[in-house]
Amino acid sequence: MPRLTRNSSRSTNGERSDEEQENASLSVSKKGPPNREMAYERKFIVVKEGTLTNSCLYKIRHPKSGAAVLLRLSEENCDEVLNVGEKMRSWFYGNSLIEDGKLKLVIPIHPLFIALPYLLKNQDKFLELDEILTDEEQPAIGLLEKNKQLLKTIEKVADVKNVCDSRVYRYNSQLAMQWIQTRFERIKLCLQEEAALHKAILDSPDVLNRYTFGVLSDYLSAEMTASAKQFLDITDIKCEETVDMNMYGKRKTDEDELSKEQPAKARQSILFTIYHKSC
Repeated sequence: MPRLTRNSSRSTNGERSDEEQENASLSVSKKGPPNREMAYERKFIVVKEGTLTNSCLYKIRHPKSGAAVLLRLSEENCDEVLNVGEKMRSWFYGNSLIEDGKLKLVIPIHPLFIALPYLLKNQDKFLELDEILTDEEQPAIGLLEKNKQLLKTIEKVADVKNVCDSRVYRYNSQLAMQWIQTRFERIKLCLQEEAALHKAILDSPDVLNRYTFGVLSDYLSAEMTASAKQFLDITDIKCEETVDMNMYGKRKTDEDELSKEQPAKARQSILFTIYHKSC
């Protein structure tokens, strides 16, 4: 007759042994939370009403850093996609939870800012637009050649010739600086009229010019920034100047700043919508 133990007695009475209970508890702990559903991957996108249909996002080089960023490109649109918000945040939407608490802002950007680095790269010769807007790593830049705003305004920064049945373009530094100057004046006017800047900035022409140029240079390459700074006669900050620009939210133009998702950058990019779209 087999010896009756405590565990075998429990099994006979329908109870689980200590070993079975331990294994059961381990199996429960291994299950963990349920698998993530696709519903949790939804995003909040802020875009101009009526323009989201058939929108496509592409990786394009940022004109300042050269790093790949998301842009919405089409014949009608040239928009930058910005992330705004804090990392540790989610949204309740109806009876569901959206895990990603950031907002995706689709902000218009003038296509000439995107095209300028490619024009500058081929400044020594006349080329057709499809030969200028070419990039092995980011081939989607070729879509820009069909953008209506670019085709309408490219003569503001380039010489244009008709050769047989083709139109060819060559970067013109003088025209480009004049166009950048118009952007500069538009930004400054916009900052004065729309933005809540500190009085110390508004009361000093040099400080306001530096602030304005900081906004503008976020969309210019290092080479273009140096040329524009000289052309616009932007003075460097003086040692005795008591205004602390960082205290008042001055935009930093370092390339590292492009990777930081700061609301300040988004607010000033929204400011761009006022003057970017006009030719």
